[in-house]
Amino acid sequence: MSAMMDNAQPTLLASGRAKTDVPADINAGDFPDRLFDHYLDRLSPREGKAWNDPNPRAGLTYKGITQETVNRLRGLRGGRWSALPQLPTQLSDQNIREIYREKYFDEGRSPVVAVMPGVIERTPELPEQLFDSGVQHSPTRAGQFLQQALEEIIGSKDLRDSRTGNYTGNVGPNTQAALRDAIAKGKLDEVNDRMAEIRLEAIKNGYAYKNHPEQREGLENRALSFMTSRRPKPPSGR
Repeated sequence: MSAMMDNAQPTLLASGRAKTDVPADINAGDFPDRLFDHYLDRLSPREGKAWNDPNPRAGLTYKGITQETVNRLRGLRGGRWSALPQLPTQLSDQNIREIYREKYFDEGRSPVVAVMPGVIERTPELPEQLFDSGVQHSPTRAGQFLQQALEEIIGSKDLRDSRTGNYTGNVGPNTQAALRDAIAKGKLDEVNDRMAEIRLEAIKNGYAYKNHPEQREGLENRALSFMTSRRPKPPSGR
């Protein structure tokens, strides 16, 4: 992992806005790898301990990987995940890294969103929020948060399942087209911030928030940390 952390010295994007040390060269072949390292470094303080998740569905949790997740992956037939240890606390750092990379970062489409022209330059919070939301809620729910935000902010269509009427949660061609539309309209910051608000609403309706008041501030801050209002300010005089 890289050593890039939340308190990295802000630098300036071409737009004049500040950013934390997000890997900038989206055309470099190793960009997805460096971006993943960056996000994983920043995730570690939020998910860095072993504990019994208050939600009984999740159970024992280690570095953000729940017993429910381990059981689900081990149950996949014909895949390498069937060789995982039975308990989250038995996972190696390499196991955890591979799970986050494949099942959350790649399948959640964070690198796909990050390399879309204008995303990292204008709203670097968005692809990381997609990853972090996926870890906390599931990649599908994170995609649904994003789709609801796109629909509300720019009126995007074709983001729902035609049979159920629910958001698909798949950050596929329709969602990517909606993101390009938001970029063209200068609405990407608004989409990002609305996604954070929708996520916060989901957190407040969740088991931990309702049943463990001592966790509420931390849960709220995790969602709100991706708001563009929390973005580091440019150095004075720039």
